[in-house]
Amino acid sequence: MKVHPQQKYSLLGTFVEILKRFSWTIPIFKKGLKKELSEEDLYQTLREHESNRLAKKLEKAWDDQLKQNLKPSLWKAIWKIFKWDISLSMALYFFIEFILKISRPLALGKLMGYYSPDQTDTSKGDTIIYAFLIIVASFGDAVLGHAYIMHFQQMSIKVRVACSSLIYRKALRLSKSALSQTTVGHIINLLSNDMQELVNFWGLFHAVWASPPEAVIILCLLYLISGPTALVGIIFLVVLIPLQLFMSKKSSVYRLKIALKADERIRYMNEIISGIQVIKVNVTAKFGNSPNGRFYRKEVKLIKIANYLDALTNSFAFFIDRTAIFLCILTYVLTGNRPNAQYVFVVCSFYDMLMDSVSMYLPDAVSGILQANVAVKRFENFLNLDEIQNNTKTTNRNGINIENATAKWSQDSIQNTLSDINFEAKPNEIVAIIGPIGSGKSSLLQLCLSEIPLVKGSVIIGGRISYANQEPWLFAGTIKQNILFGQPMVREKYREVIKICALEEDVAQFPYGDNTIVGERGILLSGGQKARINLARAIYKEADIYLLDDPLSAVDASVGKQIFNNCISGYLKNKCTVLVTHQIQYLTSVDKIYLVTDGAIVVSGTYADLQASGENFTKLLNDTQTNEQTEELSTVQTPAEIKDHEEQEEVKETRSSGKVSKKVYTTYIRAGGTYLGCVIIMTLFIFTELFATGALIVLSIVRSMSFVKTCMHASVGLHNKMFSSIVNATMRFFHTNSSGRILNRFAKDVGSLDETLPRMLMDTIQMGLAVVGTTLAICLVSPWTIIPTFAIFVIMYVIRIVYMATSRSVKRMEATNRSPIFAHLTESMKGLTTIRAFGARQILEREFDNYQNVHSSVFYMFLGCKRAFATWLDSICVLYVLIVTTISLMGEKYGGNVGFVITQAMSLTGMFQWGVRQWSELENQMTSVERVVEYIEVDRESDEKTKDPSVLWPDQGKIEFNSVLMRYSSNDPYVLKNLNFLIKPKEKIGIVGRTGAGKSSLISVLFRLVTFEGRVYIDGVNTKEISLANLRSKISIIPQEPILFSGPVRKNLDPFDQYRDEQIWNVLEEVKLKEFVKYLPLGLHSNLAEGGANFSVGQKQLICLARALLRSNKILILDEATANVDPHTDELLQKTIRKNFKNCTVLTIAHRLHTIMDSDKVLVMDDGFVVEFDHPYTLLQQKGSFYDLVMETGKNMGENLIQIAQENYVNTVKPKT
Repeated sequence: MKVHPQQKYSLLGTFVEILKRFSWTIPIFKKGLKKELSEEDLYQTLREHESNRLAKKLEKAWDDQLKQNLKPSLWKAIWKIFKWDISLSMALYFFIEFILKISRPLALGKLMGYYSPDQTDTSKGDTIIYAFLIIVASFGDAVLGHAYIMHFQQMSIKVRVACSSLIYRKALRLSKSALSQTTVGHIINLLSNDMQELVNFWGLFHAVWASPPEAVIILCLLYLISGPTALVGIIFLVVLIPLQLFMSKKSSVYRLKIALKADERIRYMNEIISGIQVIKVNVTAKFGNSPNGRFYRKEVKLIKIANYLDALTNSFAFFIDRTAIFLCILTYVLTGNRPNAQYVFVVCSFYDMLMDSVSMYLPDAVSGILQANVAVKRFENFLNLDEIQNNTKTTNRNGINIENATAKWSQDSIQNTLSDINFEAKPNEIVAIIGPIGSGKSSLLQLCLSEIPLVKGSVIIGGRISYANQEPWLFAGTIKQNILFGQPMVREKYREVIKICALEEDVAQFPYGDNTIVGERGILLSGGQKARINLARAIYKEADIYLLDDPLSAVDASVGKQIFNNCISGYLKNKCTVLVTHQIQYLTSVDKIYLVTDGAIVVSGTYADLQASGENFTKLLNDTQTNEQTEELSTVQTPAEIKDHEEQEEVKETRSSGKVSKKVYTTYIRAGGTYLGCVIIMTLFIFTELFATGALIVLSIVRSMSFVKTCMHASVGLHNKMFSSIVNATMRFFHTNSSGRILNRFAKDVGSLDETLPRMLMDTIQMGLAVVGTTLAICLVSPWTIIPTFAIFVIMYVIRIVYMATSRSVKRMEATNRSPIFAHLTESMKGLTTIRAFGARQILEREFDNYQNVHSSVFYMFLGCKRAFATWLDSICVLYVLIVTTISLMGEKYGGNVGFVITQAMSLTGMFQWGVRQWSELENQMTSVERVVEYIEVDRESDEKTKDPSVLWPDQGKIEFNSVLMRYSSNDPYVLKNLNFLIKPKEKIGIVGRTGAGKSSLISVLFRLVTFEGRVYIDGVNTKEISLANLRSKISIIPQEPILFSGPVRKNLDPFDQYRDEQIWNVLEEVKLKEFVKYLPLGLHSNLAEGGANFSVGQKQLICLARALLRSNKILILDEATANVDPHTDELLQKTIRKNFKNCTVLTIAHRLHTIMDSDKVLVMDDGFVVEFDHPYTLLQQKGSFYDLVMETGKNMGENLIQIAQENYVNTVKPKT
């Protein structure tokens, strides 16, 4: 990026630039006329806007507040950092309001005095001087006014950047108990809508301190110049302004409630995006729509009330000044005076100022301050949440030593998570932690990482720690970036890690090698690939202690064996390695084993010690063949050659170009209601402008209420359409668009539709009508002014064309560059434990700062262009006042006409430029509607129903693939190639194959998550001919990565309330979760945390199994459904599945071959083809691909698997023959 031209100027230089009409923006406008602007046209971020610099300052000020005060104040911290900016802003505002603006009515009064009968004090030359003073004051107001606006907008950028960075840094330090009190949606709402309230504050708050003294000065001047009758109108103000202030205060109360509802909506939307595939295959899109719609309806109801209050406030402001002036003139006449031009126009001018200051700015300021205070309180509440505390002590001796440690996630919890833990892991040791699901194995590793608060005891850590989480965390970068994670590239080491983590073949398969983008959360990868990349990141980091949380569950037996021997036993042999595992076949190769049950270590020692302990869980050790582990694969000596590939480009966020199309406007109007309704509202606007009578207040209120109602109707309609489109979008849409992009539309753009756009639209209509009315009045009084008026209109329109060509593309660029900030925050919160374990907070903070800097650069360019546009408009308006004043003074002898033309021209100056600016800003804000419409029109899943199958369909479970081919896009190669096979009713089918063979793609075809060629028949019905809801509701799936949603346990099992509590308790008993759920505080109605964070991975998988049991479908798909449970629970669940689904067709994608050796058939896939399909024993006799997969598990394990297959063959197949 080029250095910003303004970087070399001082503050004084900046004002010089303003006087030069923002000359640095001229090249931008020239480019904008020729082409659509892009990120390549941006300037570097100004040093004073740099995120890291501002964050450090505010963080220090906030830390000082924490040390000095029991109730730390973010306001005080902001004042400490930005006090000089705030003071300068106040000084500029004072000079503009108290000097320049007040001098104009005074000069006008003196000018009007010339036309008073019998006056001798003022000469013709004096009138020229007074007219000149009016012009100079107007020009000074324009130039310094925009200098002031640019200054406070710059300050608002700095405050926003500093506060956003402060919140992000705090989020990275939150304790696990604090995380249970907040959500990603809440934090995103803080950074979007709440932050906007704080940004708006800086342009409003001056009115609170300036309006009262300004009102006193104006009233004194009115009394001195026009006498006591000029003060009568103030009585009207005294009655109504408190009412306006009361409504502003009530509005702020509703704004807090709105923020809380928005938190819920965005949190829920984030969960939906994260679990979209689960929602689709479980046909819970309608369930997703129900809570989301409910949250939004509640939010909109509150927004509507707040907007009604704001509309009432504005309605009062619209007629107060006219009524107050009327009362003054009426009193003046009733007291025996004859109205004269000097009295009328001085009163009008001063009351216009008074209305602006007291009736408009003051209520807006009070409302803005109260809303900003609500936002700051929410920031403070977040910043005061508990942070992670380092409970560990350090030592020079490598290893882990835990003595008598008791810990629990929340201090409010009655039950301890871990109790009296004594644990030791030494260098050159592999220590295994085993136990049932939910027993506290992962919590023990979290204790070593200081993630779980220590109640008593000690944790001593010697050396650097690396960590692999049980749920793989990947961010939306390349494979290489995910593995390096900020570490320097050491080529030989990197190649070796790729090899020992069994990623060599995967990397070779990807078109861009290790430069392939994995997508957010690794969405483009299989579960096994994600687990291995997650492990590779942990292994690549140079550390003394490696904490590995069940890294082998997601991979098949041969790959697991390779990783264990080459990586865990080989590469890490000289390290201290702690392995949580359910794979008990590896336990003979570890040095020490700890058995954890109910948060306590019940036995520890060697493999032989555990066998002799007599514990129920350890009896499994005697039943499992483990001696094949002595057949170790040789540790890798020669790293594989990783070819260099070009970097894959990320799919950029869609961005329109050119003018906002008419289609966007018509879509917004239609969403608001009928065209007739819009015509009626427009008529009300016109009548309100025309009739300055007692009925004005009634018309104004009716107009405002109708307008708000229509805008809210449009907002709700567009939001609901966008939500419906998103949940029904193709999976490719989610593969290529991050959650940050989607949440940006639901947070910031929907927020604009709710609040900003209606204000802009109302301003544009009101100003447009006012400009037309005032212009006609001036032209009627002084016909010669038609010529300059027409010329001004033309010039302004041309300037608007130039401005809009640039500002539209810059505004769109600003919106798309906001998305990475939200996406980065979302990804960071999901990988918080990994980030902290790697000490990568600073790397993530730098990345966040970079995203903020790019956004600040775009936003400052937008503000600069906007302010340059406003300055040009105001300068032209001042020229217009000069011309009109000159024409009046030269050709008009009647003082009333002169006063009328000059006062109206001065008011027209403000209205002219404000109207054109709001008109232009309206189009910029319409880009939010445009972005919502873009998502309304995303590609949806094909759902053309041509047939309604029987209600009992499918009653058999027969599945037939006929010439099926599938690819993810028209440019991609086929991943499924001419599949033809038949699965008979009630058959149990195992699906095996190496990573990338097409196993998951086959399931996607079955659920129609992708478009495909060929046909799939279920019980003779072509799945393409029935509705998606019908198809997916008849197939149950238990995914490898279980997804749960916040809310009651019952809703996660039965989202549509179709089953009785008794049925739900029965399935929970079947999956061994009844006792666990029973002892939750509210049983079935106990709430799950976001993403089910308060359940272990194994428990979440069991909830998914219970959901499948409850639905009792004829077809069940198991994607290694018991991978994350212990062997004892696995054995019980396998029996449960066999018992409950004996009359069903079951397809099992297997990583652990023992789970499918008793299947009726095994379907072997390779490179998208079905290479073998028969009974496992038959395939083993053929010694083909399946035989190779079995023998890769090791000789003894292979023989055991063959024996299982043979026994099943003898018992099931032979009797039939």
